[in-house]
Amino acid sequence: MHDVTSPRSGAAEEPASPRQHLARTAVIVVVLGVLPFALDAAAAWQVLGTLVAATFVARALQVIWRAAFSTDPRHLTS
Repeated sequence: MHDVTSPRSGAAEEPASPRQHLARTAVIVVVLGVLPFALDAAAAWQVLGTLVAATFVARALQVIWRAAFSTDPRHLTS
């Protein structure tokens, strides 16, 4: 039996603002994309860090694009 008064466990949280997303991406890029090279880490960490950082940058570009050009009410900030 489902209790309708309690919040759903699978309920989606409020999406992060573009500013929060960019700040999080910047931290990840520095930690995974720059530090392995600065600390002369193993080649595997350098490659893996670069790939993960590039993936986060690509997603950040999508978020920036959506924030700048979307007319969908879900993407408009108040």
